[in-house]
Amino acid sequence: MLFRRDKLRKLREEKKFTQEYMANKLGITRVGYGYYESGKRGVDLDTVNKLGQILDVHPSYFLDLDDVQNLDDKTKSIIDLVKSTAEKWNMSPTDPKFQEIFSKVIDAVTIARRNDSE
Repeated sequence: MLFRRDKLRKLREEKKFTQEYMANKLGITRVGYGYYESGKRGVDLDTVNKLGQILDVHPSYFLDLDDVQNLDDKTKSIIDLVKSTAEKWNMSPTDPKFQEIFSKVIDAVTIARRNDSE
């Protein structure tokens, strides 16, 4: 699952938000935020959700579901399940219902990762 940093920067610039503004909203430094846009730092699912809220887009906007090379097996299987469900229902990733399902998957993965780290 690839985070599309190009989409993050483009959308931020379209909304005329500065990196400083975004960093403040996320509770991090401007340099830290810049690392997200440059790819020097990975973006976790909690941050993807926050970015979606700040920029008023669905979190899946920033994700490429076809790039699963660096994911653990549990996350890959969840993504496969969501994609196969969408196919069964003849939906595409831009379908609002698909985005609703995917949002629930993101929430579930986030909770599972929190529980694993405790």
